[in-house]
Amino acid sequence: TTALAALSSAQLAALGTGNITAVASGSISALGSAALAGLSAAEAGVLSTGQIASLGSAQLATLSSTALTGIDLGITAIGTAAFAGLGSAQLAALATDQAEALTTAQSSALSSAQINGLSSASMANLGTQAVSVLTTTALAALSSAQLAALGTGNITAVASGSISALGSAALAGLSAVQVSTMDISILNLQTAQFAALTSQAIAGLTTGAVSGLTSADVIALTTTEIAALTTSAIGALISTQIAAFTSTQIPALTTSQLVTLTTTQAGYFTNAQVPYFTGNQLAAMTADISVL
Repeated sequence: TTALAALSSAQLAALGTGNITAVASGSISALGSAALAGLSAAEAGVLSTGQIASLGSAQLATLSSTALTGIDLGITAIGTAAFAGLGSAQLAALATDQAEALTTAQSSALSSAQINGLSSASMANLGTQAVSVLTTTALAALSSAQLAALGTGNITAVASGSISALGSAALAGLSAVQVSTMDISILNLQTAQFAALTSQAIAGLTTGAVSGLTSADVIALTTTEIAALTTSAIGALISTQIAAFTSTQIPALTTSQLVTLTTTQAGYFTNAQVPYFTGNQLAAMTADISVL
């Protein structure tokens, strides 16, 4: 082991796969971190899961991105403590099958720095179980591009977890399909987070989600977002929500939205709100406007 510890990165890099196997079957944990920096993808590819599991965090931290990719699915053998040694650049280089294969223990150990290193493609390839165990710290570190890259299965996993941990910047990346998939789980967002949603995200609100919005949530909607509400969403509005519309929001309601209002809903507008309707809006309403 003393001799192994003395190997340089150049010497280790010069060994073929056969010799690497021989070294590894001896005591790979004796290899110095500096030496492991010279490991090639082909050499890394012949390491057994037992050999990979014996590597420490300091050793893993020196592996090149190509060597880490060369380990392939052997990445699942890396222990949770050792996994913390992987840097953001290494994680960004993970192959699709490696990202999919990460264990729940490894995913739950991801730090915010490591999350920042994951490419959008790697995030998209994480397994649903892996996404479901991301810590609140990890979720808070997601970027808008990373969140936008998540498929419906993974976005459901996020929604069923600590959705309130997501940052406002990340929430700006949600699409209508993702919000629709979240359904009523979107209601677990704080008002400040809800305000960070874009008009394309607002268009994905389900009727169940709309009926659960608070007055503060409604007031937080921009005029563009008001116009983005689907007719189904408008039809799900309740009295307190309609009464919460502001003087700038009311003129933003489209004629197609107003057509869907029932007479009962029209009656929820207050006397103070009525002056902000335009003539075209009132003409478009099929509800009995005498209740206004």
